[in-house]
Amino acid sequence: MPRSTGAAVTSAADYLDSRRADILRTYRAGLREIGSVLDSQEDTWQELERQAGQVISVCVATLARGVPVPDRMASDPLELINAGRAVRHLHPIEALRANSLLFDVIMAEITKALDRHPNSEDLLGTMAHVLNRSVNQRAEAMMTGYDAFLYRRFKDGHLAERRRLAREIHDHISNSVSAALRGLELYEIYRDNAPTVAADRFDQARAVLLEALSAMHSTIAELRMFNPPGTVASGLQTFLASVQNGGMVDIRVTGNECWLPVEHREQIFVIIREALRNIFAHSHATRATVRLDVTPHCARVVIEDEGVGFDVATVLAQGRSHGLASMHERTELLCGRMRLASVPDVGTVIDLSIPLPPCECDHEDQPGNTMPRQS
Repeated sequence: MPRSTGAAVTSAADYLDSRRADILRTYRAGLREIGSVLDSQEDTWQELERQAGQVISVCVATLARGVPVPDRMASDPLELINAGRAVRHLHPIEALRANSLLFDVIMAEITKALDRHPNSEDLLGTMAHVLNRSVNQRAEAMMTGYDAFLYRRFKDGHLAERRRLAREIHDHISNSVSAALRGLELYEIYRDNAPTVAADRFDQARAVLLEALSAMHSTIAELRMFNPPGTVASGLQTFLASVQNGGMVDIRVTGNECWLPVEHREQIFVIIREALRNIFAHSHATRATVRLDVTPHCARVVIEDEGVGFDVATVLAQGRSHGLASMHERTELLCGRMRLASVPDVGTVIDLSIPLPPCECDHEDQPGNTMPRQS
């Protein structure tokens, strides 16, 4: 390389290095502008900033040398592992958007750095290749851990569901059976000397056993319904038929559920089911409605009841919102948004909006499936 070209490239490297702080500020402002969650979480941003700094350093080193740096210099394995750990709880689309923005911001500064320098076109091509490789390595590392994270979250969800069912069996079925057995023991005690008391104890034991049997049927139905058969609509109908006060709920599903991938369909079903459980257990409502609107690009769920309502901030602060937390986490795993509004003595509204990936079978021009269920 001629001496003048080498000096020019070194000057470009110095320029890019001097722009490091400005690049990072522009990068974060861009994340904020596109509404990336990576900007709103300080711990995540700090790791993202560190990774962006590493990419800038790779580009500066390449400009200083005039040739691409070796792979062992361009990608520190520990740095890549840290990049993956920092955002493994976020959907891969967030990593793609962030790294695409980083490429654009740094490439703009590289273009300025090489303006009017000898061999600028060749160097721009080299730098674009190096920058793309470095950014992609980090994007790949960011996305690698997501599948494992997603599996763990769903596995934890299954375990939580099993623990909940175990509590239901213990608190309702087991305790009811124990109470019935004590009633039968009292029946035997009073059978000969106080037949009227004995008959009363027997009737109470029978009533308790019938209640336990109903609870057991509901639990068995829930075990069978952990994943909805076919559609969300049919799954919800089966679930409501298995619970005592399912008739208080009106369900309306519009759109074509073909647009819902299997993962989305199962998670939306579980979210709605959890919301209905909360309504049955706490709202004291006489009516509730569920509306699921499915379009090719988005699913929206609105669940309303006219029950006693509650103070949302107080419930969240006291840690009594395990069901709400589960619904929120499942929504986030689908890159969706959940809004909750509740007013004491008025009722509660849960509003979910979940983006959908493109559907391979395009039914956008077909009439939507409408499934009203009026109780």
